[in-house]
Amino acid sequence: MKDKVGREIINKKVRDAFLQEYEWEWTRDTMKDRGFKVMEFLKKNDPADWACLNDVVCAFRNIDNALAFPEPYAVCVYCGGDGCDGDCKACRGQGWMPKEVYDRVPAEMKG
Repeated sequence: MKDKVGREIINKKVRDAFLQEYEWEWTRDTMKDRGFKVMEFLKKNDPADWACLNDVVCAFRNIDNALAFPEPYAVCVYCGGDGCDGDCKACRGQGWMPKEVYDRVPAEMKG
């Protein structure tokens, strides 16, 4: 099995995290669906209250962003996926990095 940048995933704990991709997607899709239903309800029941609708849209976008950030993207380039017994600060001992963290890794480390 490979991570999203094509690196082999050797560590079982890291592999298990990547195998949960379906659950991450399902959770995000479920929240989006709930958000749309809430917005439709607000539009039907109080169309003049746009401030409330905008607040709801913003809240659901924040939830989606919060759920997207911690999704596994790449094996940690610093510890190689072993988490350094929990001491790796880059992956917080998880052995993997979310995309936003991986994107900040110097190019020479990504090799």
